[in-house]
Amino acid sequence: MFKGLAALFTSGAILNPMIWGGIILGLVLIFSADAETITSFYENYNFYLLVLLIAGLYNFLFKKVYTEKGDLNWAALTVNVIFSAVKFVFSSLLTISFVTFLSF
Repeated sequence: MFKGLAALFTSGAILNPMIWGGIILGLVLIFSADAETITSFYENYNFYLLVLLIAGLYNFLFKKVYTEKGDLNWAALTVNVIFSAVKFVFSSLLTISFVTFLSF
């Protein structure tokens, strides 16, 4: 378990704002909601649309990818948006799992 936490710091993944957002969301959900509310939260498609919107804004404003001509590389930007959204959701789920694991 401690090797996994150390790997987060050495790889630089913990510095990603999308991962921080997922960690904060996971902590808010686990400490303020019951299991049924959390389940219904993750079953709602509006949550995923909101995460895609946040990931899109983050990548468009701060992580732009350009082609050699100087234009925006929309394919790479789209892939980055999808991976950022996946990072957000997985980090929130793993935070909930980690806190639940520590509570026993």
